[in-house]
Amino acid sequence: MMLQTEHSTETLLPEADNAEAGEMVVQGRFGELRFGPQNLLRLPNGLLGFSNHHNFGLANFPNQEFGRFKILQCLEDSELSFLVLPLESESTLIAAHDLDVVYEQLAIQKEDGAVLLILTARREEEKSVISANLRAPIFVDTRRHVGRQCVLSSPDYAIKHPL
Repeated sequence: MMLQTEHSTETLLPEADNAEAGEMVVQGRFGELRFGPQNLLRLPNGLLGFSNHHNFGLANFPNQEFGRFKILQCLEDSELSFLVLPLESESTLIAAHDLDVVYEQLAIQKEDGAVLLILTARREEEKSVISANLRAPIFVDTRRHVGRQCVLSSPDYAIKHPL
């Protein structure tokens, strides 16, 4: 699955194997990742706790069992990467009104908007648990390949929402 805009099947990213000749290759903690121009994402303010890192690539997760998951790989530091999940347009995890407010604040056209949830994987009682940070998603302008992590003010959004 590729990252989709809010209301269309237009994609931000091609499959990693279809990257163009000008691709970047990063050897990170998830192995070798290749990024073509459509895979690049600029975060001018960085991420919370990582404000000095601005250039990222978005790649498919290498294990097909987790096909919806993506890797947000820092291009300035190969050791810095995040497991992310594109929020599907029909999802109710974040209220449509709250998404619309942030899109307007960031001057992102709704049809060009996408949301990435940062995931955390941890061990609990002999099993792996994956949770999503609903409080601080990354809002992406898929047309300009620019994003910003925004902290939503509502306490309804958990920092560790179980998936």
